[in-house]
Amino acid sequence: MRFKHRSTARVEERPEGFYQPPAGAQNGGEASSEGNPSARPASADRAQRSARRPRNGKLLRPLWWSMPVVAVTLAVGTYMVSLPLWAWATGRTVRAGNHEAALSSYSRQIYWGDLGPASWVAHYNAGTEDLRLDHIDSGVEQLRTAWDRVPKARQVEDGRIETYSYECTVRMNLALGLEKQGDAAMASDRAQAAALYKEMGEVVSPCQSTSSTQNQQNQQGQGGGADADKAHDRAKQKQEQAEKSDNKDNQDNKDNKDNKDNKDDKNKDDKQDQNQDDQNKDNKDNKDNKDQQTDKQKDPYDGETAEQRKKREEMQRRLEKGDQDGRKEQDRKRGTGGNGAW
Repeated sequence: MRFKHRSTARVEERPEGFYQPPAGAQNGGEASSEGNPSARPASADRAQRSARRPRNGKLLRPLWWSMPVVAVTLAVGTYMVSLPLWAWATGRTVRAGNHEAALSSYSRQIYWGDLGPASWVAHYNAGTEDLRLDHIDSGVEQLRTAWDRVPKARQVEDGRIETYSYECTVRMNLALGLEKQGDAAMASDRAQAAALYKEMGEVVSPCQSTSSTQNQQNQQGQGGGADADKAHDRAKQKQEQAEKSDNKDNQDNKDNKDNKDNKDDKNKDDKQDQNQDDQNKDNKDNKDNKDQQTDKQKDPYDGETAEQRKKREEMQRRLEKGDQDGRKEQDRKRGTGGNGAW
């Protein structure tokens, strides 16, 4: 059995569609004297054929289809790595005491944090820094958002959750914010302060020590549940104090209002008495004037008899004559003779 030369067999088996170099392409374009190709390594022939073989575009299609998946994977990986690193770097700023810069950094992280699964973290960090800087209302608002989004802790018994969970961490800081709001409201609105202290106790109540760990907490004096116990007791005491002060204020306001009403009633009665006295005086004056006018209009000689009238008229004539004689005597003494001026 005869075997063909390896290179010759490969040449004969190649499909017609592939490129075939001319007979004299090898050895500088000159054919051998026997008319057969010159002897070359098979590896050199394969490299030359591969270099001249045209590329098939169908082989690159899976690569192009996978590019979006690769890009999304890289973007998600970059996000998942960069955001925790950013938060860690900001934490170093907090530990250095630069809380203003830390708050600015955490506030910028809120936008990017809302895009991911742990969106509560940036709100929690920003709210905590707000409380440290006495931005109480803003801090409570951020912590309420974090409380709504934080993963809920496992319930260990009825009304109690894991004390070292993320949820209890957020609850404790929110309770501190509510306590600060209540302290600020005590100066102006004690009823509002009592409501805030009540909410504070309700927030930390699930994080209190459970019955199974109560003895351990009493021995150690600290722990996640112990802090919640202290906060709950403090909220209860402040709530009772605020309610007591509010009741006292309400009673004082009621007494002041009653005193004011009594004073107003007394002033009203005094005013009515004064008006009545003035009215009585006016009525008396009017009656006196009316009586005087009536007396003037009444005839003083009403009811006089004829004899009495005659004597009265006779006496009036005598008086008038006496007066006339007296005036004449005075005129005569002045030298006028009773005729003309003196």
